[in-house]
Amino acid sequence: MKRIVLVWLGLVLAALPLGGCLGYVRGVESVPYFGENQPEADKYLDFSGVSIYVDVKNTTTTHEAFWIGREVPLLPVYLSVREKPTFGWKLGDPLQIKTIVNIQRPGFLFDPAQLVLTVGEQEYALKSALVHHGPGPAEAELKPVAKPMVLDDTSGPYQFTLIFAQPTLPPQEIMILDLSRALRHPELPGLPKIHFSKVSWSRWYSRDFSAGKP
Repeated sequence: MKRIVLVWLGLVLAALPLGGCLGYVRGVESVPYFGENQPEADKYLDFSGVSIYVDVKNTTTTHEAFWIGREVPLLPVYLSVREKPTFGWKLGDPLQIKTIVNIQRPGFLFDPAQLVLTVGEQEYALKSALVHHGPGPAEAELKPVAKPMVLDDTSGPYQFTLIFAQPTLPPQEIMILDLSRALRHPELPGLPKIHFSKVSWSRWYSRDFSAGKP
């Protein structure tokens, strides 16, 4: 009798539509800071006359768990737990740092040739710098920065992608980004060196299958 009940219950659950899934992920990433300040979780750093968003493209997912369930309510029918790290980049990809520069005063000069990234005792060579400024998606409108450029528009951000010759580094590597000569204003003090710290992150996510969208 018990086996009949279990079979019947299984058939009922199988007939119900999938309700959705709920997941939890956590990992590590490089988060910027300067001086004696704590790493900024939102990755925005405020300086005199300018704020800069700095994002190293090296996010690593270390753990993920999710279950898929059926409706009334979300009855779990499948559970997956993954402990193997996954990376937000491909092995051998060049290191990229995304920066969003918001100036409060016109007259800043950006010269990518003066940028210095130090990893341990080694200096990383900048391969190219791309910029987007104005309306439209940044990824579709990136243009190379071939020479020093003046930043005069305070109404919107300048979005830069800095691409280095060396491969992407995991978050535990010690990195220092020196923009003091690469981004400067003749009337303002120079920017301090930007350090990076390995910081853990986590988030929950869900998807509603019945609605056909997350």
